[in-house]
Amino acid sequence: MLSLLTTLKNALKYHGKLVPWSEFTAEDLTFNISTYYVRSFKSKLGGKIYDGEGHPLIKFLRESRGMHTNGKIEANTSEFRILIRIRDDNFGVIVDGKTLGIIQSSGEVVNAQREKIGSAVHPIKVSVNVAGVVKVRFGANTFPIELNGRQIATIRVSPTHSDSAILTLNENFQGYSIVKVHTEITQEEEMWLVAFCILEVVYHGHWIIGR
Repeated sequence: MLSLLTTLKNALKYHGKLVPWSEFTAEDLTFNISTYYVRSFKSKLGGKIYDGEGHPLIKFLRESRGMHTNGKIEANTSEFRILIRIRDDNFGVIVDGKTLGIIQSSGEVVNAQREKIGSAVHPIKVSVNVAGVVKVRFGANTFPIELNGRQIATIRVSPTHSDSAILTLNENFQGYSIVKVHTEITQEEEMWLVAFCILEVVYHGHWIIGR
């Protein structure tokens, strides 16, 4: 584990910039993020996702209306842009203007032609707060990603970044990597994994913006 000082130095070094994505993959993305939010009729959550050394890899902006979760996430690396349209826990993924597919609320993953190509069932996030100090989360803290007939990766469930509890139990550490890849993957599958990572941090980690 790298020191906090190293992470802070890199974060300051690349302030306002993203490092070249060509040197990284989805496996480098972590729960280390910086965020800001605005709560209004159209709420916004913006920020960056970093690797374990504090290099900013992805910049994102999520928009939703009021207390609802429907809306969109716009994200980019130094090399490509991802748009995720959110409607009733269905997520339409578009990469550089081209439709990649949809992650349906059931967990099924379909391609641009609406053909099923895999599944990714997100665990239900249920937690209990004790006196506002300790939060105990129940349920699995990882889930598998299956694409094109094989399990290509495992995703860690995002900690709730906006939570005010001092101590959390059964939550993934905010410095953990988001995804673990288990086999060789195609470029298209890599884009799916990046989209899953963005969703995990920006949507599941901040279900209601500012809460």
